Amino acid sequence: MEEEDLLAEYLEYEVNVYLLPSVVSPHGEPYEFGQLTACSRTGVVLQQDRLLTYIPFSSIQKIEIKPKPTLWERLTGS
Repeated sequence: MEEEDLLAEYLEYEVNVYLLPSVVSPHGEPYEFGQLTACSRTGVVLQQDRLLTYIPFSSIQKIEIKPKPTLWERLTGS
């Protein structure tokens, strides 16, 4: 199974993309947070507010996928 096939199952999920230390600026955040909107053989696209951000796999250390809230969590807001 290819990386993009695995990630395609998680489109529209909230994710944290942790960047390699070599690509993070000295005062930058070590990760990007957003909604996974697309993936390809070369990288992923995150939606952050109204901005789309492309991140190549060569810059990614790991991707943490946030589970979608359950019905109870959506109803109670917890």
